[in-house]
Amino acid sequence: LEQLNAGTLNPSLQLDVITAAQTRSEKVTAIKEALAAFEGTRKPGDLVDGYRECLEGGNAEKGRDIFMNHIAAQCVRCHNYSSGKGSTIGPNLKSIGLQKDRAYILESLVNPQAVIAPGYGTISLTLKNGDTVAGQFRKETKSEIEIRDAENKPIKVPVDQVKERTPVVSTMPPMFALLKKNEIRDVVAYLAGLRAK
Repeated sequence: LEQLNAGTLNPSLQLDVITAAQTRSEKVTAIKEALAAFEGTRKPGDLVDGYRECLEGGNAEKGRDIFMNHIAAQCVRCHNYSSGKGSTIGPNLKSIGLQKDRAYILESLVNPQAVIAPGYGTISLTLKNGDTVAGQFRKETKSEIEIRDAENKPIKVPVDQVKERTPVVSTMPPMFALLKKNEIRDVVAYLAGLRAK
């Protein structure tokens, strides 16, 4: 814990040390105080900083199993992870390890609303004639907004016909609500290793 609080502990061991200390903190006052000191270093209101110990040390094989099989997370139901394998509801992740760093991957898992990949997310439009159009936001030009409906059909709405719109919202749930920290760390390790070209 001294190394953790001094910032000298190997990042891949941070979560393991924190987890072990938490199991003993109720019985050992010094451990409880050291954990409190570490928690005091977190940036207030920064959700991702609350998971920084999940950046390193994960097991990619366990992460792959979570990605493919976790009943609640169901990552594979929305994401393509290999050539022709997976879904197109969410962004293609087969080369995410080449495109983005671990910090980006972690943020995408715990706070998916922070950065929505272009062409993903949902939007609802209220038109001047009173109709409502909703679906997956694909793109917007000066003259029109393109949405895909539930059947994946494109709908092009002229911008001058839009009365109101909602912000684009990620359809991905925050994984901290579905996965434990060690599972998030394993998924980060798995995704960081996806490097197809």
